[in-house]
Amino acid sequence: GPGGAGAVSLAGATGAIGYRGSFSYRQAGNTQTPDGALPNSAHTNLNGSTLVGISEKWGMLSLRFAHYDMKLNLPAAVTDNATGKMIADPNATLYQKVAHDRLHLRSVLNSDFAKIEINIAYQQNRRREFENSTIADARLSLQLDTLNSEVKIHHAPLGPLIGTIGLNHVNQRNQTLGNEPLIPGYTSNSYGAYVFEELRFDAFSILGGVRGDTRILDAKENAALSLANQRVQNSAVTGAVGAVWRFAKQSSLFANVGRGFRAPTAFELFSNGVHEGTNTFDIGDANLKPETTLTTDTGLRVKQGIFHGEINGYYNKIDNYIFATPTGSTFNDPETGNLFPEYRNRQGNAS
Repeated sequence: GPGGAGAVSLAGATGAIGYRGSFSYRQAGNTQTPDGALPNSAHTNLNGSTLVGISEKWGMLSLRFAHYDMKLNLPAAVTDNATGKMIADPNATLYQKVAHDRLHLRSVLNSDFAKIEINIAYQQNRRREFENSTIADARLSLQLDTLNSEVKIHHAPLGPLIGTIGLNHVNQRNQTLGNEPLIPGYTSNSYGAYVFEELRFDAFSILGGVRGDTRILDAKENAALSLANQRVQNSAVTGAVGAVWRFAKQSSLFANVGRGFRAPTAFELFSNGVHEGTNTFDIGDANLKPETTLTTDTGLRVKQGIFHGEINGYYNKIDNYIFATPTGSTFNDPETGNLFPEYRNRQGNAS
């Protein structure tokens, strides 16, 4: 639909200190379709960020703040009394407000033995849904606070061996503040440690890594979701190994195999309500298992003069793949009278 956008940025440096900032704004009207404008589909978006940093022989230190703000109108569907078909609701008024703030401190320390990289990031995401502009109370209100801490140690070469050792911790706290909970309030703590090393020779390299992860999620009691206090803990050890053979100048053959892991999210585990963004009634499953993957890929890269070509293939096998599937039932929202198809999270093997 009709709209406009604008942006401005500024960057500079004074000696060892550098800085930059940016600001942007975008506004768009209702989405245009072959049948006309889609009611209640306009949006506005406001972004801004600023960064200041210092770079010296000992390393660098930077601090960045970013803000994201969006108002997103949500179209709805109703039954046309004349035809019995679903049409866009001309009286739809539901909209979302999404705001995200991020503060990121990054430091790199140089020494003869290693380069140490430290990252600490705090984020707050606020997502609220309103019936219309005259109702001040949010129908759905979620606030997610995340603190991410990570240390990477890139050690100096040990003969042909180079690599990185890392530790990370992620703390999350979700608050369900609206009139209608979609997911419960929860806290989660994720811990990870990994080692990645590479043996590099003139024509041949071997790469490998191993990682351990534990995620502990504590969901809070919520009567509206028929949920008692519950703890879900998932742990896994994953790894990967690969090789590269540089059989000619600027040409190589490579192959990799790796195992991955993903713990189910709070939404996949505990959701039980209307998700206005997808116009569905979503039902979680507290008994979901973590997804695990086995991935292999191989390929050939060739560069001769002006010719550059690449061919590769991969196979990815996922056990306990999590997906949403319709149940065949619908939920009748008593407030609006709208019907929402029910979707339930399930698991299966995929490739």
